[in-house]
Amino acid sequence: MSLRNVAMPGVMLALLSVACGPVEIRISKAQGVKPVTGSLVATFDTSAGRDFVCGDSIIGDTSAQSFTVTSKAVNGGCEFNFDQEVEVLAGADYATIKEFTNSVRYLNRVDLEIRKLDFYDGEGTRFDVENRIRDVEFWVNGQQVLNIDQVRSLPTTIVLKGEALDVMKRAVKNRERCTAHIVSKVVVLDAMIKKGIRCDYDSQPTFILSSSEI
Repeated sequence: MSLRNVAMPGVMLALLSVACGPVEIRISKAQGVKPVTGSLVATFDTSAGRDFVCGDSIIGDTSAQSFTVTSKAVNGGCEFNFDQEVEVLAGADYATIKEFTNSVRYLNRVDLEIRKLDFYDGEGTRFDVENRIRDVEFWVNGQQVLNIDQVRSLPTTIVLKGEALDVMKRAVKNRERCTAHIVSKVVVLDAMIKKGIRCDYDSQPTFILSSSEI
């Protein structure tokens, strides 16, 4: 038997495996997936005649929701914690983004390119990471995706895992509105904050969809 005859069945089997394997596609900004971006502005109410003191809570507001920024004194500065729910996919996106089809309905991975995470005081002065900030944490659906060393070298891309990914998997599978629970923490050294604090973030998710679930 010739080598050609021996090799042909293996080649045919490989081709059939490729042809019958799961279809995988990537959808991101070019296909209509919105960036996860925003500005969380929390302004301290000075109408009572006093400025912000570390330990106070600050009420923030966006066009979509109100939120509370909590603070507590730490060694050498003040820790601020932001907590907000952000929409990643609207219900209408499943109809307008053509890559969402009945045959490709399973979400198997989410790559999140984080391009910016900055903090400012109420007067608009940015906190310099090297001199004014001691620690930074950024969490998405319970998964920490950034620390202070990563913030220094943005942009970076992370992969959502575990429950952080599972909540999005369930939403996409059921064609439901998909949100991300965003939590950020910053420790500002020797904080002299009179009016408030702001957190600006910008990231772009890429959804990797498949015709089968893994």
